[in-house]
Amino acid sequence: MVSSEKVGYFKKRFKSVWEAYLEFDEKITKLLNDTDRVMLDPVNNQVQEQCCEYCKTINIDYRNVLYGSMLLMVCSLAEYIFKELAKEIVPNYENRIGKRRGNWLIRNLDLIKEGGKVNIDENDVEFLSYYIRIRNCITHNGGIVSSGNAELETAIAKIQEYAKKGNYLLLKVTSDGHLILGDNLVGEVYIKIVDILDGILDFAGD
Repeated sequence: MVSSEKVGYFKKRFKSVWEAYLEFDEKITKLLNDTDRVMLDPVNNQVQEQCCEYCKTINIDYRNVLYGSMLLMVCSLAEYIFKELAKEIVPNYENRIGKRRGNWLIRNLDLIKEGGKVNIDENDVEFLSYYIRIRNCITHNGGIVSSGNAELETAIAKIQEYAKKGNYLLLKVTSDGHLILGDNLVGEVYIKIVDILDGILDFAGD
């Protein structure tokens, strides 16, 4: 049985990553605010135009790089953590994991659930699987949505549908097929992973 200390340690790892993300996001916001102040005190039209382009670059390109990088980091850390937990909870892990189907998240959580009565919300698992497809698109395709990728298109549609209920943006696709990640996306992924870890922590013992 996995120790509560180990689960707690993994949660602290996630927290440190989350705090770093918030700090970077705050710096980008400050940079935007400073640029806005320059625009409110115009010297000439050329300066205003340059500031507008600069703001656009920061607000879209910089943020998208930050959100994409954080999504990769959070998903990679989650993959490592869930594998390590499954190895401790499930006997003969290496033999059993190879017989499972699905992505790394589904395969490892299925084994963890078999190893004990963990409290894992299947909705969290479903949506994390969608976010993993977004991560894979960024990793393997530079964030460009290729036509005919039914699994990715389903993931995008499901995430957008979910976001509408909360009246906020998680992601969108530009007219030329580029993924633009919303302000709340990394937070949604982080919360769902921590919820799953909490479910495992309820099961964990010394």
